[in-house]
Amino acid sequence: LVKASVGVYVYSGPLFIPQETGQSRDRYVIYQVIGQHTVAVPTHFFKIIIVERFKVKATVECFLVENAPNLKSLTLQDMGVELSDIERWSGLVFEKLHKLV
Repeated sequence: LVKASVGVYVYSGPLFIPQETGQSRDRYVIYQVIGQHTVAVPTHFFKIIIVERFKVKATVECFLVENAPNLKSLTLQDMGVELSDIERWSGLVFEKLHKLV
């Protein structure tokens, strides 16, 4: 991919996505903490990949990866999400990427 492209750029980051628990429809952010200083372990990670090619409009692909074991049965397509989803979950705004999506 890198050799066949003008440029490849990757944004990556942690996410703490709420989940429904129990019988109620209440949503909570539940995550593990580790170590002496109780460092928060993200529930998910996001990846945004931008590929620039010669004489072709750049492409943008977005993925959400759960921070869990046994993800071998999932394909890359299974993890695909919209850029707006990543913005909503992360609180970040990738304004310039919207022109490419």
